[in-house]
Amino acid sequence: MSNVNVVPIESKEDLEESSSLFRSDPKAATERHEQKRRVSSSEFLTEEGKRQSLYKPGELTPAEDVDCAQHPVDPITGETNVSCYVLVKKIRSIDAIQSSVNGSYIFTLRWLCPHLKGKRVNKEALWTPTLSLINYDEIEIRPETPWFYPKTGDCRQVIFVSGTVSNEQNLRYFPFDMDDMKLLFVVELGTGDQHARLHWDYERGADSSVNITPDYVCNQMKEWYIHRKLTSVRRIKKIKNLTGHMTGIELRINLSRRYNFYLTKICSLLWLMTASSWYSFFMVEGPEKLIDRAVFNERLNFSAALLLTSVSFLYLSGDSIPKLSYLTVFDFIMIHSFLCQFIVMIESFFVFQMTEQCLNNNMNNNGTTWCDPTLIRLVDQWSTILVPISYIVVQIGFIVYSLYQRNVQLQKTKQAKYGVEPCLLCHSGMEEKQSGKKWWAITTHDQLYTTTA
Repeated sequence: MSNVNVVPIESKEDLEESSSLFRSDPKAATERHEQKRRVSSSEFLTEEGKRQSLYKPGELTPAEDVDCAQHPVDPITGETNVSCYVLVKKIRSIDAIQSSVNGSYIFTLRWLCPHLKGKRVNKEALWTPTLSLINYDEIEIRPETPWFYPKTGDCRQVIFVSGTVSNEQNLRYFPFDMDDMKLLFVVELGTGDQHARLHWDYERGADSSVNITPDYVCNQMKEWYIHRKLTSVRRIKKIKNLTGHMTGIELRINLSRRYNFYLTKICSLLWLMTASSWYSFFMVEGPEKLIDRAVFNERLNFSAALLLTSVSFLYLSGDSIPKLSYLTVFDFIMIHSFLCQFIVMIESFFVFQMTEQCLNNNMNNNGTTWCDPTLIRLVDQWSTILVPISYIVVQIGFIVYSLYQRNVQLQKTKQAKYGVEPCLLCHSGMEEKQSGKKWWAITTHDQLYTTTA
């Protein structure tokens, strides 16, 4: 605060009193005059000076709430650059039926308020960017009170997001499938804000996408394996009347299902029941190994019991199997197992008919060759060999083909772009437009659109 010298204006009576006092006691008159001058100086201080005088030297002066609520704009670029970083706190469930992912996330936003630099602000009145999720289902967004650093004018805010987001999945190769979960988040959604620009925290670097899912989150996922190195952060293509060219970011986390549970606890028991049905091939009668009516009934009852047991087992395991409108690899494995058990019953019926025909011919002394006992035994023997081999080959084929498709998709993901898209690490919108460092923007599942800066 600058010193202000103001000469006090005295009345005629005060002047006479001052002159009389000066003649009798010059020192007291001088002190009185100085006191009046100091009082007059404080009265003539400006309003700003009065406000400044309330604080100690070096203490921050408060900013008006109107200034705090003002949209901060960089004086050089004319835009508001909002830096962000995302941390996955927990992934509770991935529901293929509801096409949703339930989890908790922590968003960290950072922006600059140059007009508030060096001032003390009311954090409750401070302007903050509005964060929204495009693919939300049932979501709760809880922003914390922002932090302000007067020395640099830097503002930071932590936002906690919890709930479900929509996430379409392709389960045709279930349980050997590989998929991804997406978070589509923007700032100033639908506001028409032409100044806001959302970008990634460039101080963390292009490899920071690996740390979005910490180790403890990966260890909590019992059914899914998270490919941390394949996590990507990319720019969302502009959606008319919804997002701008630089206001949205897509976070994509690649996952592959752990199929051990389905193989060991469901498929293995189904395979055992199917293999047990082959025991009916050894149910024969007499040294000629014929299939009479009694043996046929035993075979039929045994195979039917196993088939009903298989169906009942899958009914009890229905909670672990997604109910979809299309067939998955797991469905083909089940259907083929049922079909194999049914083929065993058909073979028993066919051999029984041959045996009945052979017995009738012997009784009628009719030497028909196609129902010869040797041929019947040959059919039964070849069925004992071919049915199990064909079943095993087809089942292994389903698994090998699914794993091959999974590996192909994994290789495509590795050959594609992952990490942080270079344009999100630019310091300004002008640099992002001129850099030409964009990948692509994805609006639907597995549909690529090449974009230019």
